[in-house]
Amino acid sequence: MLALSLAACAHAPPPRGSIEVAPGVLLVRCEDGVCARDCAEVEEAARRALPALRRWGSLAAAVEIEVLPTHEALEEAIRRPGWSWLRAWARYDDVFLQAPGSWGTFQGRIASLSTLLSHELTHCAMFQAAAGPADWTSRRIPLWFREGMASWAAGQERRRLPRSQLAPPLAQDTSLDPFADGEALSRSDPGLVYSAAHWAFVDLVARFGEAGVRRVLAAMKSGLDFPAAFGAALGISPADFTEDELRRLRRP
Repeated sequence: MLALSLAACAHAPPPRGSIEVAPGVLLVRCEDGVCARDCAEVEEAARRALPALRRWGSLAAAVEIEVLPTHEALEEAIRRPGWSWLRAWARYDDVFLQAPGSWGTFQGRIASLSTLLSHELTHCAMFQAAAGPADWTSRRIPLWFREGMASWAAGQERRRLPRSQLAPPLAQDTSLDPFADGEALSRSDPGLVYSAAHWAFVDLVARFGEAGVRRVLAAMKSGLDFPAAFGAALGISPADFTEDELRRLRRP
């Protein structure tokens, strides 16, 4: 059945050009090799994920979701070879997405896509709220904040390890730090890194509210990099905050 479905899909080309999901806000563009079914599903999922893009304020630039036919095409587009688990990648005003038909079988295609796109579009909204198109990469936003914010906003707690499962490895190896070493660890143990980021952001919002997150983003927009913006907005350095979080996560 799957083979027949993929074969039928292969003979149905996507529509040409970009599809407007919301004028001036969100577009979907399907590359050659992406079938019409995949393109339609991404369009519907993008409509459902649209609130994630609008949640953090008005956009400086419309965002385009570029649907690529294979995982290899995704890795090539983002220049991240060997990231076999990755399905999407966000930048300031675009999202690269591996066509869902190439993922293999999974349940609830539209719902899964919508959650994934909510995650990725939160990245775009965060980058645009924090900086402009020429300097968004210079803000030094750490992985734990980027991924924690996106995971929390997309409601992905069920995809993360519970706190109780994070405690044993973190307590056993006290040199393991998913906050300070998140970039390096994300390739070898993404589950640990993304889960720690999620729970850290849960605690961040519980402590400072969404208003605190907005203050951090606004401080970066004014020109501060992340460490300075975090301290100015919340009255604590990000290093002290993540040190507190690491102690909390190590508790059984």
